[in-house]
Amino acid sequence: MFVKQVVIEGFLTYKDQTALEYFDPKVNTVVGPNGSGKSNFFKAIRFVLGDLLSTSRSEERRGLLHEGVGHGSSSAYVELVLDNSDGRIPVESSEVRLRRTITLKKDEYSLERKHVTKTEVVNLLESAGFSRANPYYIVQQGKIRDLAVMTDKARLELLKEVGGTKIYEERRKESLDLMKDAGAKKKEIEDMLNFFEDKVSELEGDKEELVNYLNLDKQRRVVEYSIFDRDLQTTNASLQKIEKQREVIVSKSNTAYEEASRAKVNRKKAEKEKARVSAKVDELKGEQEQLATQKLEETQKKTAISLELEELKSTGKDSVASHKALTDQLADLSKDIVSAEKELETEEGNLKSHVTQEKQKEADIMQTEQRLQQLYQKQGRKNQFNSKKERDHWINNEIKEIDSALQKKEASLATLEAQHEQISKTTAEQEETIRRQREDIKSKEKEQDDILGALKEFRKTKGDLQEERKLLWKNESKLDKETTAARTSMQKKERQVDSSVARDIQNGLKSLQRIVQQHNIQGVHGPIIELFECKDTYNTAVEATAGNVLFHVVVDSDEVATRIISHLNRGNGGRLSFIPLNRIHAPRVNYPNQYGKDVIPLLKIVKHKPIYQKAMAHVFGRTLLCRTIDLASEVALSANLNCVTLDGDQASHKGSLTGGYYEERHSKLENMKQLKEIRSKFDTLSADSEKLKEDISSVDQKVSHALGEIQKEEAKYNRSKSEIQTLSHDLKTLVLQVDANKKQVAERETAIEDLNSGLRQLRDQHETLSSELGTDLVTQLSKSEQREIKTLNAQMKTARAELTKLQTERMEIETLRNQLATNLDSNLLKQRESLEKRLSSSGDPKAAEESFKEKEAELEKTIRTLKDIEVQAEGIEKEMESNQTALTDLEKEIDTCKGMESSDAAQDQAGELEKLTNKKQTLQHRRQELENKIRDLGSLPSDAFGTHGDKSKDSLLRLQDKVLKQLKKFSHVNKKALDQYMNFSEQRDEYSRRFKEQKREEAKISELINALDMQKDELLERTFKGVAREFVRTFTELVPQGAGELVMIRSFVQEGQSKVKRYSGVSCKVCFGGEETKKMEQLSGGQKTVVALALIFAIQRCDRAPFYLFDEIDAALDPQYRINVANIISRQANDGQNPTQFIQTTFAPELVNIADHVYGVTFKNKVSSVDLIDKEEGLSFLKMDNQPDQEVGKRKRRAR
Repeated sequence: MFVKQVVIEGFLTYKDQTALEYFDPKVNTVVGPNGSGKSNFFKAIRFVLGDLLSTSRSEERRGLLHEGVGHGSSSAYVELVLDNSDGRIPVESSEVRLRRTITLKKDEYSLERKHVTKTEVVNLLESAGFSRANPYYIVQQGKIRDLAVMTDKARLELLKEVGGTKIYEERRKESLDLMKDAGAKKKEIEDMLNFFEDKVSELEGDKEELVNYLNLDKQRRVVEYSIFDRDLQTTNASLQKIEKQREVIVSKSNTAYEEASRAKVNRKKAEKEKARVSAKVDELKGEQEQLATQKLEETQKKTAISLELEELKSTGKDSVASHKALTDQLADLSKDIVSAEKELETEEGNLKSHVTQEKQKEADIMQTEQRLQQLYQKQGRKNQFNSKKERDHWINNEIKEIDSALQKKEASLATLEAQHEQISKTTAEQEETIRRQREDIKSKEKEQDDILGALKEFRKTKGDLQEERKLLWKNESKLDKETTAARTSMQKKERQVDSSVARDIQNGLKSLQRIVQQHNIQGVHGPIIELFECKDTYNTAVEATAGNVLFHVVVDSDEVATRIISHLNRGNGGRLSFIPLNRIHAPRVNYPNQYGKDVIPLLKIVKHKPIYQKAMAHVFGRTLLCRTIDLASEVALSANLNCVTLDGDQASHKGSLTGGYYEERHSKLENMKQLKEIRSKFDTLSADSEKLKEDISSVDQKVSHALGEIQKEEAKYNRSKSEIQTLSHDLKTLVLQVDANKKQVAERETAIEDLNSGLRQLRDQHETLSSELGTDLVTQLSKSEQREIKTLNAQMKTARAELTKLQTERMEIETLRNQLATNLDSNLLKQRESLEKRLSSSGDPKAAEESFKEKEAELEKTIRTLKDIEVQAEGIEKEMESNQTALTDLEKEIDTCKGMESSDAAQDQAGELEKLTNKKQTLQHRRQELENKIRDLGSLPSDAFGTHGDKSKDSLLRLQDKVLKQLKKFSHVNKKALDQYMNFSEQRDEYSRRFKEQKREEAKISELINALDMQKDELLERTFKGVAREFVRTFTELVPQGAGELVMIRSFVQEGQSKVKRYSGVSCKVCFGGEETKKMEQLSGGQKTVVALALIFAIQRCDRAPFYLFDEIDAALDPQYRINVANIISRQANDGQNPTQFIQTTFAPELVNIADHVYGVTFKNKVSSVDLIDKEEGLSFLKMDNQPDQEVGKRKRRAR
């Protein structure tokens, strides 16, 4: 086994965690300047091995914590990682981590991350080879100096410590103390033995006279025994008679008591039921008041709805009827308008046909007239013009004018035709728009119907939800009253429970719940009173037995109790007593079974969970429940157990009795039971109240949602209504525009026809003039032209007659059309507009009808609610009558039970029983006196019991007087002399035996002391020889030309009366080179150091450890000795059979040269650190560190 690694944090100068590179299993050397922390590094290893800070005072721990710059460390730890491949440490691991941690308040060890005690660590290290008797596996600074100046006697003590002889010396000292005590006891026994010998000699003279006295006295005792025995038999007979009478009365009393107990239980039940019925009556009264209030509200609501319906009937029905009449009128008027429009359309068609015919006829007449005019003009050209040329000139001018007029008319015609086309197109588009808007209006009206349907559903839903919410509000009000009443009852009952407990316990129980919740403490079960149940009959007995233990708190362990107590102390939270389940043990009790049901273990009537069995047995296990106090006192003495009655009277096994009146109103168990019931009821009501509030909140949300949906639908309806009104207004405007456009189209058509007619005339003129151009100028027409004039005149006449006829017919048709148009525009359309305005102003009939239906439904619902209220009121009235009857019956039952509880028969039986008890006690006292007298007579001969059986009591009394007179003659005799003689003789023999035993024990102790001395001397001699042998070898290795030996010194020591030759010291004799042999006192300081090192190596070789720690052991050595020390260490580290690890510090290169690993310690900002360095760095570091010392030596030599 060897040290693999050291981890340090917060220890002395090592502030931060310092984890060294793994140590070599052979030689490891640590170098560093003075004050850098090398010694602190060794202290850390000593600290974890327990060699440092063996005590655990706070001041010592504070001194080991880092206190450098900045904040100091509040804790520190050192961890050793040990190679356990050889299995020295009994742990199933090849690597063991041992850690020691300290703070200002604690000091603890851990092994493999598990907490262990310091004793376990010490035993573990002992088993691994770290002997407490040999502390030289760690050699710190100063230990070599102490060895160098050690005296011979101290050196002997050192070898004793190494050899382990201290245990023999401790046992020898104990044996000497025992021998001293045995001698003192033997002296006391010897003195007492002499005293009893003297007493026995004195009593030998009175022995014969005492024998005669004893014979008479024996006769007296026989007579008195006969008298006392006869009186005892009489007394026992009287007691048996009284016991039989008492059993009869007890049986009657028990029957009466049971009846009274049953009456008491029934009374409590009746009172409880009465309280419940009274509460129910109060609740019903509250419901009656609530129903009355609700009925008044519903009645007022019914009246208000009825009035609203009446108003709606008076206004709404007329409005509906008026709206219906207007709608019917509008429908009839619409039909008339359609008929009139069709008739007007027909007449306009006829008119248009006649106008066309008339225009055609006028055009024909005009054409005829124009031809006649042309012919007549042609006929008059001769008179008009002088020449053909003048005529042609005029004709050309006329043609030009006609052409100009044609162009203008054609341009006007094109403009009119374009306007006609545009207006016709616009009219068609408007008619399409009118069609779409009429469809939109129908769609919006259908949408309005759907919205009204949805509104109806939502309003119905809202009404149902409001009714549900009212019912929930009613239940909430009822529940709030019940919860308030339960809270008041709970607080009142809590005050009653608190009043039965001391204030500090009250505060402790209140603080207990808070502490458990705040600190999440597990394993707290609560006070005893909350952990069991029993029948009400046993409450008094249980309370009398437990007393204040009822409020002791049951916890899993004493650790839980300690935590709670600490919190109570810190928070001034009162006081509590605890029952830790891990500390208590159920008592083993043998309960008596000869009394039947009259005696029951109290533990059996206490019902609880199995986990609390030990706690309940701890409280109730040694108590019996007895039927009467007499039986309780008898059982308590015979069974050695405490007893209690149902009334709470107690009989202790020590003989004391406790009893008296017990006030049931102050019963802790009853109050706690009621408190539990009230708390359970309150919790249930609170949970129901929370659930009801959640339901109300849910219904509120649904009502709000329904209202929101109603508002949305109403907004949709109003928006749809507004859209319909807008569409209707736009439609009316469009219809007017279409009518105006149609008129414009007709006007444009007429104008186009006139222009076409004018164009035809102009073209005809143009053609006629053009044909005349260039012809001869004649004075009269040709025959054909003349015939044409005649024909034209005849046609003209006929045409004029036809035109007149057509004009007459047109005028008639036009008059009829005008009449129809006037009737349509001035009458029918205006009537429709007026009806539409009246319909619009009359409101929405559908909405009014829906409102009317809703009011009717609401009225019906209100009427149903009133009927339900009346039915509920009748039911409550009947239930009130039933409960009042029940209250009366319960009061009678309570009075009856009270009468049974205070029955005179029970009191009479109690009086008789008391008299018998007094007589029994008197007789028992008499029996006890007789038994005591018989007992005082002492031992009697076997024939004394039947000697005077046939004699009367008077004869026995006379015989007693006779014997007493004879005994008076021996009044001077020492009556106790024989007893004293026998007593002193027995004690003399006893002390004689004890004196011999004491002498034997003294001899055994003396033998033990001699054996211990021999064993101690053998062990010391064996240790000395081993150390002396290794010292010779080691000293030769250190000083090759020298020699050394250890010499045991003996001297005489005074022990008791003789002198004994004992070991008194160990001397060292050495010689260096050719010098003479010297003792330690004659050596120089360096030589003493060499001898001390030789002794240390010798001790280590005799009692090897797994590894060694050397702190600057070569500090005072010359170079040649340092080389030899290094060689010894190297050989021992590389020993093939038993290699050893060395961890050492030095300022010399010799120990560095043999090192397998070199570590450098640096110190910066008051913090040390350790790093693995190579050997060259370590040697150069030593040269730099030793340079100042060399300069100082040179200056000193120059000064000399």
